Amino acid sequence: MRNLSTSLLAPLLILVAGIAAVVLVQQQVLGLLPTLGGLVLVGAAVIFSALNKAPQTSSADLQGLEAAHAGSDESVEQLCGQVLPLWSQHIENARSHTEESISSLSERFAQLATRIQSSLGGSTEREAGKRLVALLSSCEYEMDMIIVALRDALASKESLLKEITQLSNFTDQLQDMAQDVANIAKQTNLLALNAAIEAARAGESGRGFAVVADEVRKLSSMSGETGQRIGETVVIVNDAIHKTLDISQEYTKTDTATLNKASEVIAGVISRFNQNASDIVHHNETMRTQSESVAQDIAEVLVSLQFQDRISQTLGHIAADQDKLHAHIQERDLQRRQSLTPAPLDTDRWLKELAQTYTTPEQHDIHRGEKSSAKSNDSEITFF
Repeated sequence: MRNLSTSLLAPLLILVAGIAAVVLVQQQVLGLLPTLGGLVLVGAAVIFSALNKAPQTSSADLQGLEAAHAGSDESVEQLCGQVLPLWSQHIENARSHTEESISSLSERFAQLATRIQSSLGGSTEREAGKRLVALLSSCEYEMDMIIVALRDALASKESLLKEITQLSNFTDQLQDMAQDVANIAKQTNLLALNAAIEAARAGESGRGFAVVADEVRKLSSMSGETGQRIGETVVIVNDAIHKTLDISQEYTKTDTATLNKASEVIAGVISRFNQNASDIVHHNETMRTQSESVAQDIAEVLVSLQFQDRISQTLGHIAADQDKLHAHIQERDLQRRQSLTPAPLDTDRWLKELAQTYTTPEQHDIHRGEKSSAKSNDSEITFF
């Protein structure tokens, strides 16, 4: 009878060890396992208590004790027959829920990483920033060319003003020449007058000379009038030239001030555009760097989320071993009903077969009673 109780205790202890392995791997995902483990430990304690008390009984009570042990075995098998399927269902429900949640989360992270990568668009933003800077540089060059052209036009106008100033000097010379003509006309008129006086004194013989003197006087008068008109015209032209010169000089000053103001405004606008363009390019570079960092973090998160594969495998192995134990208990119950003596469990064989189902290093470590190396191998996740 004691061998039979020991044979039932072995698979229960195996179940406890398997659940303990799950607790180590997924303490925060499945909070139900500690409670279930507690139930198993209570059952094991009951069996151990019965085993400890068995040697103390007398031979006279052996038959009654065997009957009690048989009833205890049947009650334990009945309990396991009802509890083990529930455990398996709870573990499978937790495993499937965890797997679905992690898969959904991984898919969303993958989509997010894809969108971030698409938003980066290779070197689109960087090239756009470079094109913007190049465009502003081209506009600045063209504005500078316009300013240069305006300065050249202003320089040409100043050259024209110099020519007009020189022309004003020539009008002064013409004015002097007109005055000289008037003076010559006066002198000639006086000379003709003296010739006429001398011709009158000569009498009849000086009559021809008097005619000549009269014609000279007429020419002298005409020359004086022409010189006067020339002088008046030169004065008018000179006044017009001076007015033109004054207006041109005023326009030149205005144009110079306008050009300087335009140059300052254009330089300020271009400077602000360049500053804003530099800020935009820097901002784009910063966003690109941050996006690449976020994409890298998401990729690392996707790798880290693969822990659910290990958990799913571990829970699957435990559920399978529970199903195996449940089937074995049902078989023993059937044999007992048929008045057959169930064969004792081979604990070593059971543990060996359980170890053959392991697929992760930490399962083997826990099975051997060693410290789990799950943390040191998190970066080397393998799917089976």
